[in-house]
Amino acid sequence: MEALLKVKDLEYYYQDGETRRHIFKNFNYTFEKGKFYAILGQSGSGKTTLLSILSGMDTQTKGEVYYEGQAIEPIGINKYRRNYTGMVFQSFNLIPYMTAQENLLTAMSITDDKVNDEKMWPIICWTLWALLAQKLIV
Repeated sequence: MEALLKVKDLEYYYQDGETRRHIFKNFNYTFEKGKFYAILGQSGSGKTTLLSILSGMDTQTKGEVYYEGQAIEPIGINKYRRNYTGMVFQSFNLIPYMTAQENLLTAMSITDDKVNDEKMWPIICWTLWALLAQKLIV
């Protein structure tokens, strides 16, 4: 299988006073195209941090994140976030007076990609699946 996302020698930590708290240290993983992944762990184990780093919403302390074989930094973090990733937040952050489709179309309107029905339906289905899965799991 071809790698969609790859994390190489990832390190992430934060300072807590005099203490350095490592969330990841020399973490390596490859996410292959066409596979589904579940990121499981105890509270505080780094699940949200990993998703934030993979989506470009946070940056790692060290290491590289690759998207389809290319490091995301040369792509440009704004371009990467705008055109290659998407997030459904726990609190959804939807515009309440808009339908789900209108919310998605609004978010997609800033991409470099044309939005059409062929692309829209899979996105709506995945988003609804993510929202439903969250309700069932939480």
